[in-house]
Amino acid sequence: MMTKLILAQPIYDQLIQHGSITATVHSVFNLACNLQSHLGLISLLTKPKKMNPCAILLPQEVNFKLLVIGSKVELRCINNTDIDPVLSPSSVIEANIDNLILHINLGTDATIVSEQVECFSPSLSAALPITPSLQSRLQSHIAHFLQRNQKPLGIYPLLCLHTQFNITTHLVYQPEIMAEYITPHLQRFIADLVLQNSAIELRSIIGFGAGLTPSMDDLLVGLLSWLDFSQHAYFCPLAQAVKDNAAQTTDVSKAMLLHATSKQYNEEIIELYACLNKPHNPDAALNAALDVVIAYGHSSGHDTLCGIYLGLILFGYVPIGVVDKAAY
Repeated sequence: MMTKLILAQPIYDQLIQHGSITATVHSVFNLACNLQSHLGLISLLTKPKKMNPCAILLPQEVNFKLLVIGSKVELRCINNTDIDPVLSPSSVIEANIDNLILHINLGTDATIVSEQVECFSPSLSAALPITPSLQSRLQSHIAHFLQRNQKPLGIYPLLCLHTQFNITTHLVYQPEIMAEYITPHLQRFIADLVLQNSAIELRSIIGFGAGLTPSMDDLLVGLLSWLDFSQHAYFCPLAQAVKDNAAQTTDVSKAMLLHATSKQYNEEIIELYACLNKPHNPDAALNAALDVVIAYGHSSGHDTLCGIYLGLILFGYVPIGVVDKAAY
């Protein structure tokens, strides 16, 4: 069967440079599984999942439920004119990468040979200059979008307690005991952002919230993405603080945060900023891109968008050329 695979650029580069990646099965879901490797977590996905910074999109026929947690998985490239029969049993996915064959030995009794492999770049394009009036319009648009699409369990209701964000809610964060716990830490976090504190405290922030990627982790990814996009100097100290505290959250969220500190993001975020780089796009195009972001996870996309909104409100837009690029 001929098909197409999509590889995140870091995986492609690793395979081209070193020829193979050895990993073990970390976790298994209906449409995805995670592999533990020296690169961190590698996600094997099937549609309708979108790419992340260290993922491979496989054909929909792949059945991840047959995988055993802890079992070995090998990704190996060899020249397609010299295939080692030991590396191509019936339980192998094969994909042409230029003049190479990629073997992903999953043990799923499937052999799929791709027509082509595409690379996904998880990096943002540099932001185009934006006028203050356009920034104000964007802030207002995203604020109304967040309010219209509020998500239970997300961080949005707690942000609404801060009047400088100009957002409102009909929701109450639950459970109340967790709201009471995080409120003073969230206040300090926002104060540190306002001051652009290089020693920002994240011990009580990272890991807070429900799910595989807790709400505050998603918010931090969104905030880092805005600082990256606008080339703001505060990206570096915030990214360092995230790295210093990333180990206290879930494995999946840790990987997501560390990718963000390396300026690498999920496909939903890449597509949103591509839309923002077209300032004369109609509102319908922006809404479509925002819809894709908030569709990610239960509340993760909404929390990520909250982080982007905080970036807009607290940091504004720094035109290209203002920031000393040597810091990057």
